[in-house]
Amino acid sequence: MSARWTLLYYTPIFALAVRGLPPAAAGSILIPTNLGFGTGGLIVGWLHIRRNGNFWAGCVVSLCFFAVTLYCLSLVGTATSPTWLFVAVVFLNGLATGSTLNYTLAHLLHLSHEGTHFITTSLLGTFRGFGGSFGTAIGGGVFLRILKASLESGFKKLDGGDGLGDARKELVKKLAGSPALVFGGGLSDAERDIAVEGYAGASRGTWQAAAALGILMIVVQAATGWRGPAGELEDDEDADEARATLMEHEGVGEA
Repeated sequence: MSARWTLLYYTPIFALAVRGLPPAAAGSILIPTNLGFGTGGLIVGWLHIRRNGNFWAGCVVSLCFFAVTLYCLSLVGTATSPTWLFVAVVFLNGLATGSTLNYTLAHLLHLSHEGTHFITTSLLGTFRGFGGSFGTAIGGGVFLRILKASLESGFKKLDGGDGLGDARKELVKKLAGSPALVFGGGLSDAERDIAVEGYAGASRGTWQAAAALGILMIVVQAATGWRGPAGELEDDEDADEARATLMEHEGVGEA
């Protein structure tokens, strides 16, 4: 969910600063991803999650799909990529997220003792709720660091000097704090090109970092296993039965 929030928070900023869309239109870019989110949850619930049990493979596959869509978003996050392609990737990420949330919930219930379901589901909701805060905080650090470095490098090349003057430093500060200034701040064409590329590069870098986090979570999810408490209980019962049989026959050979 932290990786997901980098899309929810920075996609409108990308549309505003890189594509030059008005604020209302930039915010509407989230409609396709939310539509995909609901569709993904409905599809897996309707077609697959129709029973209690192991959904380990579904969790891993949906998380792989999620990480791939984030990385693809970083590839199409440019000023010249087709708008329909960008919207399609945003939709697919929502589809992957909805599928993942349903699969992981069902698999969590499979892995948990029935008497602890109220605890595990509460913990799941709590940590998913933290995702928004962590995603915007950590993603914001990555985004601003890349954006500031790109703007400073671009303006240094534009001015032909080794450093930035006070006016340039102030401009970098304003651009980093307000993406609307890229197309509405009276910049020259050269300055606007630097700002657009800076925001595009920062967006791509943030989504690549989110994709790397998604890959890490694939490993973590795969490590949870697929055998629930029922399977463990059956193994314990089999072991007890074998031990009892051994004890019954102990000493028979000596007699």
